[in-house]
Amino acid sequence: MNILNAVGLLVAAIAARQAKPFMQLKTRDWPSLGHIQFLLAVALMISLSLGVYNNFIASNLRESSDSMINSGIALYAVIESAPILLAWLIVVSVWKRGRYPSILTALLLAALFILITVGMNFSRGSRVTVLLIIVLGFQLFHQYVFRLSKLSLFALLIGSAIVFNLMTVYKHLGIQGVSSYLAGEGVPAYLDENYTNPIRIVIGDIGRSDIQASILDAQMEDRIPLAYGRTYVKALTLPLPDFIDPIPDKWSKVFVGSYAQLNIDPTSAILYNNPSGRGSSRIYGMVGESILNFGIFGAVLSFVIFGLLSRWAILYSIHPKGWESALIAPTISALPLFMLFYDLDNIVFRLTMLLGIPGALLLLNRLFQKRDA
Repeated sequence: MNILNAVGLLVAAIAARQAKPFMQLKTRDWPSLGHIQFLLAVALMISLSLGVYNNFIASNLRESSDSMINSGIALYAVIESAPILLAWLIVVSVWKRGRYPSILTALLLAALFILITVGMNFSRGSRVTVLLIIVLGFQLFHQYVFRLSKLSLFALLIGSAIVFNLMTVYKHLGIQGVSSYLAGEGVPAYLDENYTNPIRIVIGDIGRSDIQASILDAQMEDRIPLAYGRTYVKALTLPLPDFIDPIPDKWSKVFVGSYAQLNIDPTSAILYNNPSGRGSSRIYGMVGESILNFGIFGAVLSFVIFGLLSRWAILYSIHPKGWESALIAPTISALPLFMLFYDLDNIVFRLTMLLGIPGALLLLNRLFQKRDA
């Protein structure tokens, strides 16, 4: 696995040097701000209203949290867009005013952004989502609202590490567990070993090295068949409702991955009768999913794509053309991290959450601009 990563990084570096920036429209070709401030404000109010009801009111009326988790992707696309909508609204408002806010106002806006991010995006228990959106939002703030010093960045890093641990404890032990944790009583051994241990977080949650090494070993010994791109095809249909999705479930990484780990047909009676489910919820990352589909050759090829995409994302993000590109730039800059951290279905889901509603507002604003012209 180490050899594969070393060769892959070399291939990625060579590919990145060959990448040329995408052609972007010149600034004069972009529409003005138009009605985007009003559209963002309306969408934010709708998002917050649905989020407060779904996450804090309706959740108390449910018999369990399962129905909340199984809610449609469209609902959560609206609810979890609230932090990005707020960040965009703050930036657009600063652009319209033509000057930076005061230090006190900036601190209050940053605190409000963090509060809404936790309230709206921790409803499904995803700690990574919360930290990701905070990083994206503060990229925009640092560029267009207030400058963050190195000391501020260091303080945010320390604070994020503390909050990440607290969210982990809350997710598994509830508010009583957080109280005990803050009182110095520690956490159960299984929680520390599997969820809060720094080495486990780096190797497993961030690096995916534990599951990737296992998949690579099985593939090299010909113990698993290759999926030949089926998980990628299935991932692209994720935003579609189940009743119109033409791709069978057995093509998904949930089924393909369970077979690779257990060498058991995921449609067999053994897994079908398993109350814990018929598939695997593991995330394999770019390298792991490429091994599942195309073996070692696919893993090396994925590093080529990673190198090209990384270079393109950097060039796009540091030189955005027009205000629309500037708002999207933080998400584009995170695409290389998505590739290393997520599978394709996770990336499709994350982009839908981050840019589905905000992107639709940009298109709507353009339509209004053409109508007013």
